[in-house]
Amino acid sequence: MDYKLFYLNSMMHYGTYNNNVFSDRHLSYVEYHKHKLNLSLDYSPLKCVINCIIHHPYFKIFNNNYCYAETEKIIEGGYYSIYECNKISSNELWNSFKHKNKESIIDLFNDISMDFDRMQDFFKYYPHDVISELLYCIDNSFILVFYDDGYFVKSMEFDIDFHKSIDLVNKLINETKLNTLFITPGHGRPFIYRSSFNNYIILSEYKNIKDDKDFPEKLNKVKSEIKDEIKRTTRDNNINSFNYVVNDYYLQSFVFIDRDFNCVYVKLKYDDNFNVIKRVRYGDNKIIYNVNNDLIKHELKLFTDTGITDYYYDDNFCKIDLVCYVKKQWINQF
Repeated sequence: MDYKLFYLNSMMHYGTYNNNVFSDRHLSYVEYHKHKLNLSLDYSPLKCVINCIIHHPYFKIFNNNYCYAETEKIIEGGYYSIYECNKISSNELWNSFKHKNKESIIDLFNDISMDFDRMQDFFKYYPHDVISELLYCIDNSFILVFYDDGYFVKSMEFDIDFHKSIDLVNKLINETKLNTLFITPGHGRPFIYRSSFNNYIILSEYKNIKDDKDFPEKLNKVKSEIKDEIKRTTRDNNINSFNYVVNDYYLQSFVFIDRDFNCVYVKLKYDDNFNVIKRVRYGDNKIIYNVNNDLIKHELKLFTDTGITDYYYDDNFCKIDLVCYVKKQWINQF
């Protein structure tokens, strides 16, 4: 594209979507400022949710039939209302999605979200939160297919009536009017140290010190805390499981997180009878799960005959953070 995006000096509307809310600040004007990417930052949560969108079957359909017609350019140093900023930036972001330009998407999202570095503070680092932000930033009719009751992602975290994830997923799917929905089990253990301010060492600190030999005591403390959390999680059976097929919906993809907060997107492929025939891992490289790959052999424990499940072992784990279900009949219509 031949124009740049500007930096918005306003707070994003986190979690929910409402394009009918206007206030005086939407009519105020801001000056263009390009926000630089932090190249040393781990963008795996954002890369995962980008994959969630571009590999979603509805995106493939919508991508071929929808595009903004706006061609207005941003003048360097010019002033624009926040409403204009939102519309033009969303246009640029969508065009990047259409061309599957992940680097551009990250760059643009970094601008729109007022610096992705800030989102790494606590809960905004999680893929299920990041995808809500990203869909909000796209801001066209594509996102409405995921939007229901004020949210883009259904959370299981605060439901007190259901204690088993499979039962709760059935409940959410039975209640939804959507043809596809994102579901998250929430933050939960063993990420509790990352999602609260306290005297404990949080997991983000572990990432910074894990290879630092000058802090063995601190490192051992973190490992001990993580092991204790894993023991409590497995003891209390706080393990999330998701079936491949739930009523008329099938599990299209999911994202899991390990101890080092590496986020991984996995796409499932089915035969005509909705039996899983391929499981593709999207990380630094595209890898098909099989027993011959020793590098990701432990991740095979995520998969069961009927679905997927959190996997805990020693001082590490693979915790499912986000799943995407799609209605069978809906896909067959296109």
